[in-house]
Amino acid sequence: MELLKSWIRKLLFIKPKISIIIPFYNSEGYILKCMESVVLHTKVPYEIICVNDGSTDESLAIVNRFRLTHPQVRLVDLKRNKGLYYARLMGILRARGKYVGFVDSDDYVSDGYFDLLYEAAVNSGSDISVAQIVNVNTDNVKYVQTRCATFPYTSEKAIDSNLYDLYWKQQGKCYHWHVVWNKIYKRKLFMDNIELLKKQTEHLVMLEDFIFSSIILKDVNKYSVNTQAKYFYVEHKSAATKNENYTVVSKNISDMKIAFSYVETFLKENLSYRKFIDDFAGWKSRYGRYWKRNIQNLKLQQKEKQLLMNSLKKIVGEDIEDVTATDEFYYEKSVIFDETHNGS
Repeated sequence: MELLKSWIRKLLFIKPKISIIIPFYNSEGYILKCMESVVLHTKVPYEIICVNDGSTDESLAIVNRFRLTHPQVRLVDLKRNKGLYYARLMGILRARGKYVGFVDSDDYVSDGYFDLLYEAAVNSGSDISVAQIVNVNTDNVKYVQTRCATFPYTSEKAIDSNLYDLYWKQQGKCYHWHVVWNKIYKRKLFMDNIELLKKQTEHLVMLEDFIFSSIILKDVNKYSVNTQAKYFYVEHKSAATKNENYTVVSKNISDMKIAFSYVETFLKENLSYRKFIDDFAGWKSRYGRYWKRNIQNLKLQQKEKQLLMNSLKKIVGEDIEDVTATDEFYYEKSVIFDETHNGS
């Protein structure tokens, strides 16, 4: 017992190189696999910060049991549901590592994922290090989206370029750019912008990472890519873009309004970034077309669909174009992921 206590004390005093933030809300069916995938084969000193966003199921109990044998896991327990944006922010504020990474509680990562990203970042002095995303559909089939070839996965070397220009130029075509969970970041990127990030106080679940990325990527001077590191993004029938519940979809559209409004204000208030307004408009237009199609396909009463469309038009304008068959954002192409090379 004394040896165990001594081991725990040593772990607690080792300053982590990476802080891994896992926000969770009612994730009892997934969070154990998520945490296990992180601790498996991770050798670089790390801490896991689990942020409970007011869960009402057994998620918190599962995390607390896991902590008994994994002292590097810390808990931030929010008593009320505050939304994913706030939960991420609370994790960032408590992080101690030089680098920060995120894993959503229903996803998981490949063996040695954080070691690979950390090595790529440190060896090149990169501000961020990017992993490859592998989608896992509801039949547990793993695949890679080819429409995200615009993301610079082709290079395994550190890249000196204006990532922020590239980020806006793709106008939201590929979500690999703006999601925060397929990357590790120098924590300094967040702390240098923390007061700006704190200004967003609304309950936000969808497109919250669009705000984070639109703020912090402006300060990235060098980034690296390691496609051996795989982030497994697990799709659910209850996902935002597939949910048939009117209240949930209405909340998603409300979140979109908050996120776009916040980012647009940021761009307009900063002279250096006003040049991206047209690309921002293209991003918003693309999401408008996407959600127009989603609403049309919902199994809801026509009155409810019309209310949702009216809310959407207030965000993106009255004239929302229809989706065309040539737009890869909607009719995406993909290839089955070959697990014999790098799977989990």
